[in-house]
Amino acid sequence: MNFNLRHAGAVAAALLPLLASSPAAAFCNNTSTPFDGAWAIATTYGGTDTQNYGVKKHAYQFTPLVDMKMCSIGYESPPNAPATYRFKIRELPPGTASQTWTIPASAFPNGTTTFVALPTTFPLLHGHKYELRRTVISYGSPVQLQGRTLDQMTGHFGLMAPSIQLLGTHLWGVGGPPSSSNAYLPDINFGTSP
Repeated sequence: MNFNLRHAGAVAAALLPLLASSPAAAFCNNTSTPFDGAWAIATTYGGTDTQNYGVKKHAYQFTPLVDMKMCSIGYESPPNAPATYRFKIRELPPGTASQTWTIPASAFPNGTTTFVALPTTFPLLHGHKYELRRTVISYGSPVQLQGRTLDQMTGHFGLMAPSIQLLGTHLWGVGGPPSSSNAYLPDINFGTSP
């Protein structure tokens, strides 16, 4: 194999601006995510993994145990999906850093968690508190408000996973069941980059 080193520098120089301006997903880890670790530990408490709890807003609060950057959202729509979701990450208390993304539900097919790259990363700092929220903003029937959850989680928050601590959950808004805090863990995943 004949490789001309004279051209290697030119190729690298041409690619560098492209890599610097590429979306967050260029170096985004969507496997073995911080949330995957928390979900795996939470399942040991005997909760049921189900696609239900039809209310407009699902959210959970967490603290990163290491610095990281959120670079994608991972979600699974119900079989009869709504038109659009809004995902929001915000630092707690409210009024500090936050970012919101509106994503069509078709980006998250039913049957598997699918990750969508975010246009920019969001820094998650060790020891800070955050809330990750999914809101259904366009739907035609109450069944479209459903989301995947792990239920029977009452009394299990403060759960320590390898890189995040789950602090609590809140599910509320228009829909069938009443508002719930700390009983259901919504499956809203996120990928990270260093």
